[in-house]
Amino acid sequence: MIRLLTLIALVGMVLTLPSRGAQPRGPDLDELRRIAEALVAQLDIAHQEAVFGALAPNLEALKRHTQRVINVLEGKGGPNYRPGVGDLGDGLGVLHHVQHLREKIRDTPLAPIFMLGLDTVLFDVNSALVQIRQALTLQDLQRARVVLRIGRALIYSARGSAGDPVGEGGARAILARLSAGR
Repeated sequence: MIRLLTLIALVGMVLTLPSRGAQPRGPDLDELRRIAEALVAQLDIAHQEAVFGALAPNLEALKRHTQRVINVLEGKGGPNYRPGVGDLGDGLGVLHHVQHLREKIRDTPLAPIFMLGLDTVLFDVNSALVQIRQALTLQDLQRARVVLRIGRALIYSARGSAGDPVGEGGARAILARLSAGR
């Protein structure tokens, strides 16, 4: 009887051991880092265009830069994308990179660390888009500049700082943490 119980226990232990192929794979940090680098690069471009727009000498130039900001944030698939003014970004857009990074991290051990930061970036970018779209509708140069500057500040917040905590620091904090391998 003892031999039978021992045999059953050993079989049970062997069956519960994870096989090599069945072990859950951790996230590919190099891939996550590449996505985060693209996200930061697109936010840099959007921020730069917003600065140029706020400094534009006339309403027409402001609106051209403003539309470029939208193009970089939304990407070619965005509902407000207008190819006629140009797209200085990669064509995919900031929103694509945020969503792609969220999908890659969602079901990994990194999710508790990074999801709040990604949600914050997404909130800031969507809030910036509201302001920036509004700047396109204004006919007064000074008012359009003020609204565009609010959008620029939100893009700046989404971009964040490498030294900040991931949940508060935006895309640069996420990239810094991924670059550190954690």
